Amino acid sequence: MIGIKDLGSYIPAFRINRQNIVKAWDMDEMIIKMMIGEKALAGFDEDSLTMASEAILLATQEHSSADVDGIYFASTTAPYLEKSVSSTLGEIADLGLNISTIDFGNSLRAGTSALLAALNAVKAGANKGIAVVGSDMRQMEPQSFMEAMMGDGAASVLVGEGDDVLAEFEGSFSVSQELYDYWRKVSDKYIQSDDEKFAALKGYLNMVPKALTGLVEKLNLDASKVTKILAYASDANTYKALIKRSGEFAMLFNQDPTLLLGVGNTGVANALLQLVMALEEANPGDRIILLSYGDGAEAFSFKVTDNITAYKSKGKRTVRDWIENKIDMPFYAKLLKWREQITTAGGLWEFEPYTSITELYREKKNNIALYAVKCKKCGSIYYPTKRVCPECGSIDEWDDFKLSKRGKIVTFTRERALPNPDHPVGMAVVDFEGGGRSFTQLADMPPEWQDRNGSLIDREVELTYRVFHKAKGFFNYYWKARPVRGK
Repeated sequence: MIGIKDLGSYIPAFRINRQNIVKAWDMDEMIIKMMIGEKALAGFDEDSLTMASEAILLATQEHSSADVDGIYFASTTAPYLEKSVSSTLGEIADLGLNISTIDFGNSLRAGTSALLAALNAVKAGANKGIAVVGSDMRQMEPQSFMEAMMGDGAASVLVGEGDDVLAEFEGSFSVSQELYDYWRKVSDKYIQSDDEKFAALKGYLNMVPKALTGLVEKLNLDASKVTKILAYASDANTYKALIKRSGEFAMLFNQDPTLLLGVGNTGVANALLQLVMALEEANPGDRIILLSYGDGAEAFSFKVTDNITAYKSKGKRTVRDWIENKIDMPFYAKLLKWREQITTAGGLWEFEPYTSITELYREKKNNIALYAVKCKKCGSIYYPTKRVCPECGSIDEWDDFKLSKRGKIVTFTRERALPNPDHPVGMAVVDFEGGGRSFTQLADMPPEWQDRNGSLIDREVELTYRVFHKAKGFFNYYWKARPVRGK
């Protein structure tokens, strides 16, 4: 069987109530009443790469380069216009050099296009397993209707072949169309649109039904053979209109509103997040149709296998876990600051610290893949690596040692003088499970962690890949420690 073998997802910790956004602009009362729920907000030190790293680590944590030899990354908001993100994700996931990496972009359909390409590559025998990850943090202009509806997030699925497939790929159908609905030029900071009603009518409501009909005819399906249909839509009215056009399949659009109400429209990640969430809650024998839209449309059919029962019993972190574990942000102004929509004289990153491309390259095994060393003579584990063992003094007598991403705080401080977009800056020494110690910043600190009188010693933390600072025109990433979220 060819299909999906593992799942991963990520939703940022911060949430802002949509009412706080629309009321800040004194919008029409009718719009205010429509804006229910909240949106997920990536932190000032997060971007599409860091969110993707969380999702892909979950999807590949039980796999190695022996069965994962490809990474496909999809986003319309990659941190670089010219630099691969998928290659960085390969380093983070520690999959070695012999992997194929491809970045997909320019369309909201990029996530499912990457998924289709991965399925075809595995089917053709070009790859054993490909981790597909979609991640987005799109920006609408402040005071626009869609600003409150956008959300940030990432999802990943591991595509492969074997008896351990969770959901068998049965087939797909694609259609393509040239139409201006939403777009963003290289020079644009915000997403642009024009006649949204026309775009929905001639774009989404024209293409998505065609993709669904094409898939149904191709696989000879009827409504009795399908359990659920997952569909991305920019707004509720367009989604309802799609259902009305779906004939006998209309009752299968029983989509859980949790993602829309608790996270928002996550762009490229949207379809993959829906698929991951549906599979996390599926039963053996379920048939799931996935629809996506963007400059055309795609439809997929997956048949859930008996392996899903054992997978769910592992207790892996799910999309719902991410959604339920959150930090409320009551201040809309902070959102604007984090997105650099309002700026201070010094900018979001107040100064450019020292950085070196040669050092980043030389130390990437330590800094990205998180390897320490273990002394062969005394067994001491130390990070970052040193030629001389600080315990026994032996020279160059060590083996590589992979650090855990879980640990406890040994000691800490809350720094307010360090230039940073958000204060206080938590700094902590962390002892990792299984050995090793590191000094790093804290991320996603809830209010109780910021209390001047509260102790953080012995608090459990997990590492998360984040933007540390910006210098020489590029982002410097490193691992921060955050409170354990969910499982």
